[in-house]
Amino acid sequence: MLPLLASLPFALFAAKTAAPRLPAGELPNTEVATNLILRIDATKTERLVFTIETDNSPSNSLSVAVGRDANGDGDLSLEEADAVFGLDCGEWFEARTANGVVTSEAVQAGRISRDIAFHDKAIFGEWNLAKVVKRGLGEIDERVVADIRWTHFSLIFR
Repeated sequence: MLPLLASLPFALFAAKTAAPRLPAGELPNTEVATNLILRIDATKTERLVFTIETDNSPSNSLSVAVGRDANGDGDLSLEEADAVFGLDCGEWFEARTANGVVTSEAVQAGRISRDIAFHDKAIFGEWNLAKVVKRGLGEIDERVVADIRWTHFSLIFR
């Protein structure tokens, strides 16, 4: 009889992409933005999680829009975005363009950290850009991270 060896390793892998820090606005209404390229393999990805950390105040805002850059210009427009979320002058908001649902809630001033998870591969599998936009006066200590997680199985019989 041949010995049966089984190996069942399981692991959750992640690839994190962080947006670069944006420069400070020189005027209260100054807007600065950057686009973050997303490389998502929907066949392997279990979920996509964005983490936003920032200093919340009544005069600052930090938002993230995600979607597909349909015209290929390297800049995600609001028309190309499937979801937009973040802080706007003391309110946390989330908007989904597919169903028109917008939610918002007031949050206290100070440091805030939020995770936004996406599980629908049919939607996030098409995304290739995230746009981070910051408005406000002076330094806003912001951090935006896209965490792409996938599951890996290996089954070996001998």
